[in-house]
Amino acid sequence: MDDISSVKKSDAFYLETLSHITSLPILMINTKGDILLNLGGWRDEDHAVCQDKVLNDEIIAKVNEKNIFIYYDIFYIHFGVVKWFDDKIIIIGPFTDFDLSPGAVRAFSIKHNTNLKPISKYDFVKLAAVLIQINFLVTGEELMVNDVIGTLEVKDRLNHEINNQIEIVLKRHIEISAPHNDGSWEVIRRKCIMQADVKGLNRHINAPFSGKRGVIANNPIRNLKNLAIVDVTVSSRAALDAGLDSETVYTISDGYILQIEECKTQSDIESIANLAANEFCQLVKKIKDSGVKFSINTPEVLVNAYNYILRNLNQKLNVTEIAQKVGISHDYLEKLFKRELGSTVGNFILSSRVKNSQNLLKNSNMSISEIAMVMGFSSSSHYIKAYKSIFNITPSKHRIRFKNRYLPDEIK
Repeated sequence: MDDISSVKKSDAFYLETLSHITSLPILMINTKGDILLNLGGWRDEDHAVCQDKVLNDEIIAKVNEKNIFIYYDIFYIHFGVVKWFDDKIIIIGPFTDFDLSPGAVRAFSIKHNTNLKPISKYDFVKLAAVLIQINFLVTGEELMVNDVIGTLEVKDRLNHEINNQIEIVLKRHIEISAPHNDGSWEVIRRKCIMQADVKGLNRHINAPFSGKRGVIANNPIRNLKNLAIVDVTVSSRAALDAGLDSETVYTISDGYILQIEECKTQSDIESIANLAANEFCQLVKKIKDSGVKFSINTPEVLVNAYNYILRNLNQKLNVTEIAQKVGISHDYLEKLFKRELGSTVGNFILSSRVKNSQNLLKNSNMSISEIAMVMGFSSSSHYIKAYKSIFNITPSKHRIRFKNRYLPDEIK
């Protein structure tokens, strides 16, 4: 948690009382996404908003458009959000108004990289009333329940069955006779990718599957596609956990999912899911091979700073803020990087951004200016200059080489 000293005692008392009344987790964050208060018995590693920066950013962006709303996530798991005093934000939840299966809760935790925690069931109207009461305290605005509930898309509720398809994949079907995968299949795949164990992953892919996977009724191809999409999600999550930047992961993941949707046969569907796992594993291996080999004597704060940078390359990075994140001074962080890595922090960030941008050049149709923006460069010209200084070629020309790498030499 950051900057907790900025929270008034009266605010903390009011929100803690509210958490006791609702029996729901309550967060207070600022507009940077820093966690100022975490109430209700959940630790930061339990809470999706604390663990998933994409979710955190989406909520903040939406608050800039609307002071009070209910944020819809997957499987009818929601968060109540309302703007508080001094540009702070109150987030209540997660909660649900459905009877969730263990599979849905597990899928939610996988998506947001949290510990597995039960999701409380809470009446939608009551939660809306709580948000209205908070908003009235802050703004004096008198709202109706429908003003809040209306922020949810009605069609989402009508399409309940469609939105539950992946949840059905994840839960265990005890009613069919064949034993189901006990979860070790997923654990092995995640472990291989996170450890960049390409050989182990290939053995895992080629090994016979023990038991049966989930069945999504009626349409066998639709069932296989949903299973494959879950597989790609598991692989992408493992790559994120291993340090691959989120923009690269989501771009690659989306590309494979689109390919899965175009498939007509079982073999094509399964092949694409396995290709995705293999590519993520290779990318993690590339990071590990080109990265720093830390020893047991390497200061922990340096390892933490190193990993923090690699996980946030597409964000604005400031040396002083990085140092604060790991609990040391700006000067000491620079000293550690120079001594252990032979580079300044700034140069390490720059070279890491350039090297990671190659994944977007290879695997997306994003323009050079778009890649520069998402990788945190101030301009496309800055990106092009940095890229050429490292690879002695412009990113545009390098992209052409990437796309032609499988063509015969006489055609290139």
